[in-house]
Amino acid sequence: MKHLKTFVVAAAFLVFGCAFAQQDAHPKFVEGKGLAQNREIGGKFELRATHNERGETVGRFLFQVGNEETPRQVTIELKRPMSLEFAGDGSVFKGRGIMVVREGRDIRRFEGNITVRAADLAPPAGDNGSPDPNVPHDRLVVRFEADRSDVTYTFEGIVTRGDIKIGPKATAG
Repeated sequence: MKHLKTFVVAAAFLVFGCAFAQQDAHPKFVEGKGLAQNREIGGKFELRATHNERGETVGRFLFQVGNEETPRQVTIELKRPMSLEFAGDGSVFKGRGIMVVREGRDIRRFEGNITVRAADLAPPAGDNGSPDPNVPHDRLVVRFEADRSDVTYTFEGIVTRGDIKIGPKATAG
């Protein structure tokens, strides 16, 4: 009888241990889509990242400032995700990608490193989001550093349309 109790207790610890291990094995995700703005400019963004079952970072990121009607357009696209970390309401997503800058007929393309910091601080802003800095908003920071030149691009702003979500389940891929 004593051995049976010991076996039951050991089995219970094993089950709880496996449950906690599985809980930690489920990666978080970050995803978002919308418009982020600061005092000077606004840009459309789309972000989706997580870790796959092998622990590799997977996902994508696209950021666009300007359109055909503006004198300058900047597009940053993360092509090869390399790392994804989470802390509280924020995430940092890094990888390799490109930046294309269009000014009139001049098009310049750069390859380099991209760092995206996303913070899930507020409920969805919808289509009528307020740019009021006193109201909590999701935040987006984008930094591009070119490989073969000193070209850098940095954007930091609040999400005024759309939403950034950070959650416990992997929905990205």
